[in-house]
Amino acid sequence: MWTKIIVILVVIHCLAALPAPEQDDAGSWSADEACKGLTTTTHIENQNDSTCKTFILCYVTNSSTQAVTINCKSGMYFDSTLKICSTNKPENCT
Repeated sequence: MWTKIIVILVVIHCLAALPAPEQDDAGSWSADEACKGLTTTTHIENQNDSTCKTFILCYVTNSSTQAVTINCKSGMYFDSTLKICSTNKPENCT
């Protein structure tokens, strides 16, 4: 019995000593990163908003870009193809 307990404690100790798994960045999205490198001011889809009620204005001045979150008017949804808010709700929006 003591042997089993010791083995279990050793295994737990070894597992605790392993490095923590890295965070999966595949699902993360940043408006600042999405706007980075653009050369003209434009509207892009806010991938952090599953309701499609907001969009990102990538505002370019001189050599800098700023990401600004803009709300569509009530009852409107951002259409990423037309790059405007519309009353038509895109299929991928909740």
